[in-house]
Amino acid sequence: CELIASRHFPDDRQDTFLVNQSIGFHGTRWDRVITEPNVSGLRAERLPEDILASSDVNFRPVGMEIGPDGTLYIVDWCNPIIGHMQYSVRDPRRDATHGRIWRIRHAQRPLVDAPVVADAAIPQLLEMLRLPERNTRQIARRRLQSGDPAAVLPAVDRWLGEIAARHAMAADPLHDRLTLEALWIHEAHGVHRADLLDRVLGLLEPRARAGGVRMIRMRLQDGSIDADEAAVRLERAIADPDMRVRLE
Repeated sequence: CELIASRHFPDDRQDTFLVNQSIGFHGTRWDRVITEPNVSGLRAERLPEDILASSDVNFRPVGMEIGPDGTLYIVDWCNPIIGHMQYSVRDPRRDATHGRIWRIRHAQRPLVDAPVVADAAIPQLLEMLRLPERNTRQIARRRLQSGDPAAVLPAVDRWLGEIAARHAMAADPLHDRLTLEALWIHEAHGVHRADLLDRVLGLLEPRARAGGVRMIRMRLQDGSIDADEAAVRLERAIADPDMRVRLE
């Protein structure tokens, strides 16, 4: 599966849901995921067309991801035998050395200029967390989570101050998610910041609050927060108006 998060795709296709299918229908279905207030579930609405379909029964899409250039890459196993229910694992017709990768791009829209993550400094990695491309953010986040905490965490604290100041001057639509990102980086380094957790739990964006509730579970598991301390926060989360927070 993949969620579209790429400036290369049109605005009306952002956060739409792709799923590969290789039995019966050979291709990649395209749906819009719909959430409704106070409904503890999701529903999908089929888009008018699939992003990819093939009449070749050997077309077996098994993986996909948005690439650094913003286009969609689909891994095609390209073999009629892929499962273990219908055929023996040792069936000699299995081909484990060949396959295809399809790259799907928009006919008119420009490609995304991929940032260079490998040699980026900590402030640059932090700014990459603002990018619309979810996969790029994930790579930058991993670099920050695996870096030297003596260098990363003070930089994150300075960045948090800049985020708050920018938001105070003019509402920043990314403020809540970036604050959650800061919490995630601290948690990855094993540093429990109760003040930052409470800040996240009080944000307006419900998905950020849900992310904070998940951190409570992590901290209960490693013992850095006790049950009484957690219970106070969980009592508030149970009464949250958003179903995603209550589910967490």
